[in-house]
Amino acid sequence: MTDAQALAAARLRLLGAARRRLAVRMPALPPTVLAADAELAELRRIATAGRGAHIRLLVHDAEAMLREGHRLLTLVQRLPSLIEVRVPVDETELACPSAYLLADTGGWLFQPLAERPQGRAGFGDPAAQAPYLRQFEAGWQRARPAGVLRALDL
Repeated sequence: MTDAQALAAARLRLLGAARRRLAVRMPALPPTVLAADAELAELRRIATAGRGAHIRLLVHDAEAMLREGHRLLTLVQRLPSLIEVRVPVDETELACPSAYLLADTGGWLFQPLAERPQGRAGFGDPAAQAPYLRQFEAGWQRARPAGVLRALDL
């Protein structure tokens, strides 16, 4: 894939195929990614799919989501136990420029450089997804919760 439209279509297809679990690593989460109505509907569906539902986002700058008013923020704040956001603290993880989206059905979308609309995807391919999932799990374990995104009930 070499353009933003193809990337968005692959992302939506992957979200549509996911059942209950999703792992997303985005160094920066632009306001156009995971923010379209169809993407938000799929994210809501996954998060509320029942027992075992869990969406995990690993982002370098959670405060940017807040500053930019990212549309995903509403879901994150309404479903904090189902949609979890963490920020890496490890220098190695922070230096990694890639982004990926991993679905529980073995689907994956990988962008070597997150800020460029280029990447590759696989659907129903857990063997190809495995290295990305291992990398995500390692980064997730070392990251800290993005407390800045929590809703304040005043």
